Amino acid sequence: MRALSPLMVFGEKKMEAKEIPINSIEELDIILNRIRNGIDSVKKDLEDSEKGTWKLYFRGEAKKYDEVNASIFRDDFLFEHEGEYLKSLLDKTNLDTSLSNLGKIQHYGGCTRLMDFTKDFNVALYFVCCEHDDEDGYIYCYDTQSITDENSEVCKILSDFTFLPSNNLQSDLKIIAEKYSKTTEEIKLIVSKDYFLDFDLLKKENLRMTRQEGLFLWMGDSNLAVSSCKKTKATPLSDENGRGENYPGVVLKVIVPNYLKKEIRTYLARPRTYTKGYLFPDEPKGTGYNFHSAERKYFEKIINCQKV
Repeated sequence: MRALSPLMVFGEKKMEAKEIPINSIEELDIILNRIRNGIDSVKKDLEDSEKGTWKLYFRGEAKKYDEVNASIFRDDFLFEHEGEYLKSLLDKTNLDTSLSNLGKIQHYGGCTRLMDFTKDFNVALYFVCCEHDDEDGYIYCYDTQSITDENSEVCKILSDFTFLPSNNLQSDLKIIAEKYSKTTEEIKLIVSKDYFLDFDLLKKENLRMTRQEGLFLWMGDSNLAVSSCKKTKATPLSDENGRGENYPGVVLKVIVPNYLKKEIRTYLARPRTYTKGYLFPDEPKGTGYNFHSAERKYFEKIINCQKV
């Protein structure tokens, strides 16, 4: 069996990680510890490795994509109207503008600046092997800080920024700054960073997310300059730079050979039900969330009518 080839990156410092070989399917059970040990060994060489509480999160990709980014940044029209678009979805479901409700939009088909991750390595492995059997899959592993309290000040600031309308950004940032007794530059610094969102409200009445051990990466506006008058797209996840030189975490990339995918699927279905039926259960009764392309067309029609 071919060894997996990881690449580890920290900001501008690129460090070659030890290879993490898998000699048999059964050894998949211990690869998480190998990855953790590999990251820990690299962290010892990093200046800021002792700051904060560090956790390990995974994202599985079934093939190599030209750009790995949150869905809102892949649609120029929706991103241009991010705040208005998201509020139009919330209005239909009588939800408020909290990040837990933004998570509901993300997990049921809407476009947001959230990117899906999991705390369970095998869940990421499932997504790697669920399709594209003719192409290698990738698991991106992050070890960084996270927000565990939706009521924290930072979390509230991120929510306020996400749902801001596209126009008058500078004025709205000043309003947010006054609300939290901060300067506009302090607000810009907060929203320029990435944050993992890992709190219980994200999983409330969301069996799918609970079974997937899911959480979200909130992708910040790292290019929000002092003179900027509009939001800018987040930096995509990159093989070379992780999330860019300003990203404060460590990224490890594990390559899963395409010829192992079928065998891994069989393996994952045995000890625990890492299958589509288990990881994607029916939505609980009464949730009413089903954001899809029709919502985009509906929103686009509203915006076009407003322009007339």
